[in-house]
Amino acid sequence: MKRLFPLCVLVALVSWCALYATAYGTPSPPAGQPAPQSVTLDLSSFGAVGDGVADDGPAIKRALDALADAGGGTLTVPLGRFAILTPVIKDF
Repeated sequence: MKRLFPLCVLVALVSWCALYATAYGTPSPPAGQPAPQSVTLDLSSFGAVGDGVADDGPAIKRALDALADAGGGTLTVPLGRFAILTPVIKDF
């Protein structure tokens, strides 16, 4: 049960981000400027293990920071059981 709660929080966070993006969309670039490239990042490349034991909170934080630095994008989460023992807070 203790491990299920952080996963539920992660799912809720991802769902909220998807709903927010759908509602507000991506702003159009100013006239004459090319559209920004969409960034896709993989959570495992930031050190997430997904074994249900190792703390994946810092890896999720690094991935969200990288998405924020890129101006947005998609975070791919591979199959696994991700333990979030360290609080993850990111204000976009």
